[in-house]
Order: sequence, then structure tokens, then C-alpha cells
Amino acid sequence: MEEQGKKNNGQIVKAQTLSLQRQTSELARRGLEEIARLEVESVRIVTEIAGIKMVSIPGGTFMMGSRLSEKDVESKFGIKSNFFIEHPIHTVTLDGFDMSTHEITVGTFRKFVDATGYKTDADKKGAFKRIYNGNIFEYKSDANWGKPYCYQNDNYPVTCVSWNDATAFCDWLSREKSHKFSLPTEAEWEYACRAGTETVFYTGNDENALGRAGWYLENSGKKAHPVGQKTPNAWGLYDMHGNVFEWCKDRLGDYLKSPLINPTDSGNIREGWEKNRMTRGGSWTDEATWCRSAFRIGQLLYNSNCITGFRIVRRPVKPKMSIKEFERILIEKRKNQLIKKYYELKAKKNSTKNSSTKQTEK
Repeated sequence: MEEQGKKNNGQIVKAQTLSLQRQTSELARRGLEEIARLEVESVRIVTEIAGIKMVSIPGGTFMMGSRLSEKDVESKFGIKSNFFIEHPIHTVTLDGFDMSTHEITVGTFRKFVDATGYKTDADKKGAFKRIYNGNIFEYKSDANWGKPYCYQNDNYPVTCVSWNDATAFCDWLSREKSHKFSLPTEAEWEYACRAGTETVFYTGNDENALGRAGWYLENSGKKAHPVGQKTPNAWGLYDMHGNVFEWCKDRLGDYLKSPLINPTDSGNIREGWEKNRMTRGGSWTDEATWCRSAFRIGQLLYNSNCITGFRIVRRPVKPKMSIKEFERILIEKRKNQLIKKYYELKAKKNSTKNSSTKQTEK
């Protein structure tokens, strides 16, 4: 009789486990559908982290590089481009990521310096740093992010920061907010700048189009401007053209012809270029051609000047286990809970039975 009871109880646990497995599979399926729906809805949703507005950039594939030939650029803008490093056009596929809607501002960078006591490369003795006096660039030994020798307030893009300084800011923010922040790769920068366009600027092909999107030599009044005053692109990003150059993560290098998936560096690093990092977007002192979506130029990673700043990206944390593995662990955990509950109920039943027997004997 007791053996039969154990067998029946075992069958009950088995049936409950199978039922749980079906329920969990359905839950996992619905969960995946919900995740997919939320991923779609998250596109272009703006969040704010440490006072920095971030916008979700959807993953996708695009053609990276200049659509114009060297002659096209010279005839259209009257000046030669960095043609040799803007070609060949090549296919790049990227996962989604978040990007700051504006360049990092003076006010935000000040929070970092105040919190850490960080000394920028410009603060170090003998550092190379340049400012613009209204006519030419010149060296100033005491120039730094707080003293760029031009007017600024907390809403201006921070400048006189090196690639090292921008990277240090990202590392600090990552520690403070438990997310992985970094400079964008070149591919992420151009993909985000274009926002699905193939034109010279995200607003069109001529200088009038550039004037709507950013501050450059012809409309800046030879000075930087507060962030976010021009027309954003389709993904809600401001000042991708002009205002200040923006540091990227990559070293200076030549493009490769082959398709790339989530590239993290330039394809071919020439000898002597190892300490150069890419900058993008052009600045308030530059001709229109320097502000094109495809334009790229390198700077030494420890250089600081009054026309270069940065913006940041945050990449999603990839799950450490598959949904199948998660489902298996969930089923096993719930199965163990059911078995434990069964034996607890059995022990309680036996305890009640024993108590009743003693009462009867009395």
C-alpha cells in the first residue's frame, strides 16, 4: 500500500513537472515576443543618464564612405577632400546602441572633474594645445577645457579635451552608472549621423542644407555655439555636422573593401599612424567639405584644441545565457520547489495522522 502511494505521488510530481514545462515554454515564447515588441518601440526613445540625453539607434546595415569622387568634392565645394581615406565604400552591419543626443557639454564634463579631481592632458606640462584667436590657431600654455580662450558656458560643447580625456570620462561614467559607455566607433558615428540618408549631409547635398544642420565657417561667426540649436537628424541627434569635431574610438587607418560586422577599429593602420585617433563631423572653423558625413581626419590622441570635443555611446549588455538555458534552469528550480512542497505536505499529513492516532489511544 505504501509502495503504491509513493508510485502515485511520483506520477503526480511528474505530471505537475510536465505541466510546468509546457507553461514555462509558453511563458518563454510570450517573453520573446514582448522583448521583440519592446525593441521595436525603443527605437528613438530618449532616456536621460547623469543629465545626458541618450537616444536609441536601431541596428542595421549601411554603405560607409564617400559617395563623391575627388573631382566631385573639389567642384562642389572648391576644396580637396581626404579622398584617399574616404574610400572605398563598403558594407557595414551594426547592432543597435544608444548615443548621446548632443556633444558632452562643459557642465557635464565639470561634474566628472569635480568628482574625480581628474587632470586633463592639457593641464600637463608641455602639452600640445591650440586655440583660435579669431584669425589663426596658436599655442597657449595655460589653455584647457575650462579656459579655451573663447566664450563658453555650461551648455557649450566641452573642448580642449584629448582622446585620452574623453576615454577617461567614459570610464568614470561607466563606473558611476554600471553601464558600459565609450566613444563611438567610426562606423557607429557615420551610421548614426546619416540616419538612413545617403546624401552629403543628413539634411541634403549642398551648403544650404548644411546651414540647417550645423555651425561651420560660413554661419558660425567664428565661434562655437550651445548644443542643440540646429535641425536634428531623423534619429534625434544634434550637431553631427559642425560646431566641434568629435573623437571616435578608432585609430586612423584605411578602409577595407570587405563587408564588416560591428567593426571596432579602422581596417588598415599604417606605420606611424598608431597614436592617431579618428575625429568626425567638422567644426565651426571649417569649410563645408570638412563637415560631410563621410569626412574623416586623424588627430594625435593626446592633442587638445578648441574645436574638438566628443559624444558617447552605450551598448546593450548581451545576455550571458540563451533563452533555452534560462528556461531549463527555471524548470529545474520550479521542479525542485514542487518536490520540496510535496514532502513538506507529506510530513505535515503524517504529523497530523500521528497526532490523531495518539488522541484515539487516549
